[in-house]
Amino acid sequence: MKASAGFPGAPLPAPLRERDPSGSLVGISSLGGIVTNHAIVLFEYAKREMEAGEPMDRALIPAGTAGLRPVLLTAGVLT
Repeated sequence: MKASAGFPGAPLPAPLRERDPSGSLVGISSLGGIVTNHAIVLFEYAKREMEAGEPMDRALIPAGTAGLRPVLLTAGVLT
C-alpha cells in the first residue's frame, strides 16, 4: 500500500530537474515487485503455520518476524 500511495508523486521532481523521469519509474516499479514478493512470502508462511494447527493471530506473529529480515536486507541493499 505504501508503494502505491507514493507512485503518483514519485516522477514529478524529475522534470523540475530537467531529467528523464524513466529512472524513477523503473525504481517505483521494482519497489512494487519487491513489496509484492514480500507479501506473498508473508502470507505463505502464515498459511503454512495455520495448516499446522496454529490460530491466525499466532501464525501471523512468527510470519512477520521471519519476513522482517528479508525486508531489512532488501532495504539495506537498495539504499
